[in-house]
Amino acid sequence: MSSKYKNIPENMCDIIDGIIIKEPITGTVYRVSKSGKKDAEAFDNTYCEILRGTTGNNKDLGEPGTFSTSVYLIPDTCEKFIKMLAMSHKDK
Repeated sequence: MSSKYKNIPENMCDIIDGIIIKEPITGTVYRVSKSGKKDAEAFDNTYCEILRGTTGNNKDLGEPGTFSTSVYLIPDTCEKFIKMLAMSHKDK
């Protein structure tokens, strides 16, 4: 693992550093906790979720997005995602 970024393989750090961000996000962003808890794990990237077994491991480890942490720009989008999560756990 990299010492530069948390829970990201070293070889992926160089790829991520080379990505040009055309429009950086500024201001408030929102994150949905899939567990419903407000804890450090709620802010882990997808790769950490794969390692923990809390998301499918069918992600491409050569794709920088696998190492991202999804955030939303408006609360309405969070609510849609929460409803989708609730539907997917309805029968469990």
